[in-house]
Order: sequence, then C-alpha cells, then structure tokens
Amino acid sequence: GDGYPGDTGDAPPGAGTGNLADLFEGMYIVPESDAAEGLNLADCFSESIYDTEDALAELDTEEEMLCAFIAFQVNKDIEENPDLQLGVGRYQDVARNRKPWLTSSTGMYIVPDSDAAEGLNLNDCFSESIYDTEDALAELDTEEEMLCAFIAFQVNKDIEENPDLQLGVGRYQDVAEATERFGYFKTCVGEVQKVNEEENGWEAEINFFCDLS
Repeated sequence: GDGYPGDTGDAPPGAGTGNLADLFEGMYIVPESDAAEGLNLADCFSESIYDTEDALAELDTEEEMLCAFIAFQVNKDIEENPDLQLGVGRYQDVARNRKPWLTSSTGMYIVPDSDAAEGLNLNDCFSESIYDTEDALAELDTEEEMLCAFIAFQVNKDIEENPDLQLGVGRYQDVAEATERFGYFKTCVGEVQKVNEEENGWEAEINFFCDLS
C-alpha cells in the first residue's frame, strides 16, 4: 500500500510533533544535495511518490528525486525482510546514500568512473535491447551511449543461470574494476561494430567475454 512500515491508516508516527528530521529517525538519511535545503520532509514519506508509472513520470527535478528517495528508504520493509536480501538495508552514513534509480537493480551493476555518468539517466540503461542486435550496436557511438550499454550489459548478466559465470566475469568488486572493464567493453563493441560493417553475411554480437582483456 501507500503507507509506512506499521501503518494503520493514521498519520505517520510522530507526525505533528518535534523536528521533521526526527519523525522517522533511523529510517532514512538525507544525502548531500542542494535540494535538501528547501525540502519539506513531511511530504516525503509516502510510497505513492514513486510506486506507480504516473508517479515516476512526474519525478523530474532534483528536489522531487530527493523526496522520492527519502520515501524509498522509509518504506523499505525491514520487518518483513530483516536482511533485505533483495536490496540494500538501512544506509550507514550520508556517503553511502543512493538515489532510487540506483537501487532498482542494486548489486547488479557499478557505474565506472566516466565524465558521461553525470548526465546519464540510468532508468534508460537496464534493457538488453540497448546492445543485443546489430542495429542497436551500430548506434552506440558516444561515450554516454557506450556507458549506458555497459550498465545494461552488467545488469543482464545471467548470474542465476550461471552462478559462477564461468563464461565471463561476474559482478564487479568496485568502481576501479568497473572502470577497467568499461575500457575492455568499449574495445569489444568497436570490434563487433567493425565486423558487422564488413557485411560478411553473418552478424557478430557481444557476449560475456566482452568485458575481458
């Protein structure tokens, strides 16, 4: 529903009393953001801010994203899933706080160190269709497009089917590894594009080997 953990249909616990920042103490951390200064936290606790297609479509500004992120933290069902095996539990500090779109595929990808990451809409970077056809690969031209494809490449690694990923590398350990493998990925994509441009009567594609040196 649209409520809070333990919601009975009444106002959120502590609503109307004390400092807004303390209403859900321990349930969220506000990340470092210029948008936090003017934010009304009382408006940022309902799951309805982000749990429908229409609601998500309205998240446009940094302030709206921040508000949705706080609600996302508050509504994590820690009681039902004490270990939160399908995602990240409560954050430890401001530095490790994440925006909501970064948690939608938590643990499935790491964004490498790239200038292109700053303007990237990660919501557009999870589909295998970004790179899984000759036409899609041919369109990968800019650094931003390559980065988006690389994130989708990570997300769509079939870890469940191949738990040890013996045909390639599994999940990366950190940003440094992701950055290194992004370089390999771009080289691989370039080679595949070159082969397909030669029109040899067959279509080359990328696979699990594409992030290996």
